[in-house]
Amino acid sequence: MEGLKIFPTGYSWEEFKKELIENYPEAAEAERGTPARIRQICRDTKDIRLGDLAALYAFRRQFITEAKKLNKDPPAMANRELVELFIESLSPSFTAAVLQFLGNKAEQKQISEATSQTGARRPGDKYDLNEVFKAAVQVSENSQGIVLFELSGWICDCAM
Repeated sequence: MEGLKIFPTGYSWEEFKKELIENYPEAAEAERGTPARIRQICRDTKDIRLGDLAALYAFRRQFITEAKKLNKDPPAMANRELVELFIESLSPSFTAAVLQFLGNKAEQKQISEATSQTGARRPGDKYDLNEVFKAAVQVSENSQGIVLFELSGWICDCAM
């Protein structure tokens, strides 16, 4: 801290924080988030299994924290990129279940809204990140009591 200005009485925490961030780039990155950081979180948390709520909630907390930083103006990552990163961290069977759930929900929404333009997305950006978070939790909670066996690409749902 010797390299920073000495702040006599009367200087605010915000002034000190600004000086600190100006002198330590890693502090600025932690403050605003980086795509590299969220990708590292995803690499550290691979293959979350269907029904593993503890792992899902821990990952979601870290992911949300970084995603919020990255969505501040100007956004550093698009919604579609964040959705893809989140989904890629799930196991194949969990990913399939979440995408099926979201697809069914999207079809129901389209039928009920019938060509309304509100909330329209680009074709490659089908789902809002918050919708994906909710879907993952709901699918995982609903899978409690079901064992999924993945054998040679086949998925067998067997009730316990």
